Amino acid sequence: MDISAQADTCAMTNPTCFALQFISKIKSNYYRFLIMITIYVEEPSGERTPIEAPTDMNLSLMELLKAAEYNIMATCGGMAICATCHVEVLEGEDFFEPSDAELDMLDTLPEITDTSRLACQMRLSADMDGLVVRIAADMEEF
Repeated sequence: MDISAQADTCAMTNPTCFALQFISKIKSNYYRFLIMITIYVEEPSGERTPIEAPTDMNLSLMELLKAAEYNIMATCGGMAICATCHVEVLEGEDFFEPSDAELDMLDTLPEITDTSRLACQMRLSADMDGLVVRIAADMEEF
């Protein structure tokens, strides 16, 4: 029997039951806000590697890719002034439009596509579950 079921079956007068109910409420509230998503990275071989990520930490896609040990230089640290975190969104590109500053930086790259983005400007959200990206910065010279 899990904590929630135990808490529901006990009386409020029992201190142990009260503690179980309290823990159960905290647990349910915590999981309501903790949403895990899966982002897929298309490798040069064409294979797609899943990466699970929380959405409650305000991470950027760049930070997630670096944490997963992908070859993302991110020279500027996420300030959108170097384009060394260039990715191509292969699936799920309808999330949001790039800002003018991001578009200006993308325009400095030798090869971009309509789905090019800077990973540092893409904040992880529940909407991004299932996103598929290819790291384009691997193929570019800086």
